Amino acid sequence: MKKTFNLFVLVITLILGSCDDNLLEHQSSFERSQNAWLDFKSDSDNSYTYTTTGGSWTGTSWNTVIAVDGGQVIRRTFSYTAFHDVVKPTSGWDEVSRNDILANMSMTAGEFEEAYDRKLEDVLEWQEEGETLGSHENSGAAEIMTLDEVYAMSASNWLVRGENRQTHFEANNNGMISLSGFVPDNCQDDCFMGIRIVAIAAL
Repeated sequence: MKKTFNLFVLVITLILGSCDDNLLEHQSSFERSQNAWLDFKSDSDNSYTYTTTGGSWTGTSWNTVIAVDGGQVIRRTFSYTAFHDVVKPTSGWDEVSRNDILANMSMTAGEFEEAYDRKLEDVLEWQEEGETLGSHENSGAAEIMTLDEVYAMSASNWLVRGENRQTHFEANNNGMISLSGFVPDNCQDDCFMGIRIVAIAAL
């Protein structure tokens, strides 16, 4: 664990130190957040969960919970919070809400399964772990990444200063990343490239 920790620090130091001080947008905020993350990582023994959220102008939104144990992703849990303008009930997706979705899509349950090769209830929410981890491809779920990898991606891609894009960074999770990414100029819909994290907690 200590070896992995030191390697992460080295990689980020090289990324930030190899170029001038203007390598990243929001660089000082990023560095403060990186320090908050390293403190949390040590305190939590690198075992934690974080929750991401996403959405589309089409009336669909979702969240993903990534669980990390000892620096390794062990579980990914996904759920739509709204699907085709139907909001997930507080008690969870049920037959009534699924039928409302099918009505909005002008489909039967059988037609949905035939079109998407999966039952609607299996699309709306699922969990992966063990051998199934990563089995839901093209699902809209957050990528399988540790927070080490989220910070590294921010430093090497999402926050890199460049033309024709607007970068965004926030650290509202006790100083740790809550928003990191960019929007290309002149892009109209669903253009954000990066991550939104609404919660981070020790496992």
